[in-house]
This record gives sequence, C-alpha cells and structure tokens, in this order.
Amino acid sequence: GYGFASLSILMATSFGWRNVCIAFNLIATIPLLLLIFIVKDNSRTHQQKVKLPLMASLQSILQSKPFILLLIASSVRFFSGFALAEYLPIFFKRTYPTNQETFASINFSIVVFCGVASTTLSGYFCDKYGRKYQGIYGYFPAGMLILAIPCMFLLFKSGSFYLSALGLGVGYFLSETWIPPIVATIQHQLPAQTQGVAFSLYSATSLIGNFGPAVIGWFDKGDSTLGDHLLFLMSICYFVSAIFFALMGKSILIK
Repeated sequence: GYGFASLSILMATSFGWRNVCIAFNLIATIPLLLLIFIVKDNSRTHQQKVKLPLMASLQSILQSKPFILLLIASSVRFFSGFALAEYLPIFFKRTYPTNQETFASINFSIVVFCGVASTTLSGYFCDKYGRKYQGIYGYFPAGMLILAIPCMFLLFKSGSFYLSALGLGVGYFLSETWIPPIVATIQHQLPAQTQGVAFSLYSATSLIGNFGPAVIGWFDKGDSTLGDHLLFLMSICYFVSAIFFALMGKSILIK
C-alpha cells in the first residue's frame, strides 16, 4: 500500500511504470489464491445466532456510547492520516530535494516494519491486559497519540533529513497503535450479531479522511510553509483523537 508506493517510484524509474504495475498485481494475486483455495469455512462449527434486521442492528449499535466515541476518534485519525500520506512525499521533496531516493527507501521501511511492529505489539498489549481492564482499549491509543505529537515537531521542524526521518518513524510507530484497540472494543462492547454492521460503520469513517488532503491543499501555497500546515493539522488531530479515545476508555469503565 502506502509503503510500496514510495518504493515503486524507484522501481518505475528503472523498469517502467507498466512493468511495475503488472508485477505488483501478479504478486497480489498469490495471497488471494491462497485464501480462496486453502481457507475453508465449516458452517457446522458456527454457533446458532439470532439475525437482526439492519435497522435493529443500527439502533443497538448507536446506543453504545463507547462505539460512538470510537467513530469520532477514528474519523479524526483518518483525517490526519490521509493528509500526511498524501503530502509527506511533497514535503520531503521540497525540504530535502537531494534525498528523494533515500526517502523512498526509508519511508518504505518505516511503513512496513514500524507499521507491523506497532499493530502487533498493540494487539498483544490489548490481549494481555484488556481482559481485566477494558478501559485500556481507549487509554492506550490516547497515550500513544499524545506521545506522537513531539515526533511531528521533529519531523517537520528539525531541518535535518535524518532527524525528520527519525521523527516520522517513531511517530508512525506510536500513532498506528490505535487499530487493534478499535477491533477489540467492537468485539467486546457490542453483541455478536451486530458486529458486522459495526465494522462497516467503522470502515466508513475512512471517508472522512478524504477531506484531510483537501484541507491541506486549500492552504498549501507551493512553498516551504507546507510543513507548518502539516504540523498544525497533525498536532491538533492527534490531540483531539486522543481526547475521544480517552473518553471511550472512560465510558467502557463506567459501563
């Protein structure tokens, strides 16, 4: 995804964009075919569950305060995430024009390795402590987002390519810990027969993220002030999202 997008720029330069697109699509078919032919569904192991109509599911879901707070926090997080994904390469190109190839490699490594480590460790942490203290599902991502804010200052204001890359890597690791707690909250706070609809609503909040790049594009003047706009947006969004995640954790405890 986002990580390979940076690497594909270098590959397209060497092999041509058509060949790169064909290669990536062929690679993507491998796990898809494995999923189709290896993973089997055994309906006899399913528990008998009462199916709810869509409107009944929505009514039940929207009565959950933790879930409503989850939707708000996720919307804000997607908003900032999409803006950063869209304009981060532009920021590095304007600020460090001689480090484009290095940025592509570093950004790829950060997204792949820091992203995997972040979600894996976050999932482990939530599984280990969430059973006894479900409020951690909200407080944990809230704390990580607050810690990620100084990393944004390092990323956009350091003036050094490698310090900016360091801020990006640490900030990405901290800020991407929010996804496993989202999944755990839905699984533990909502009835099983409504969780499919709940996950659909959560996924729909990513639509809000499309407005993030539009906002940055509105203020961007094509000069070095892009970093200031991104810093302001990321800091505000991380802080607001952290507030709603914390409120979500508190509402889980009250419940």
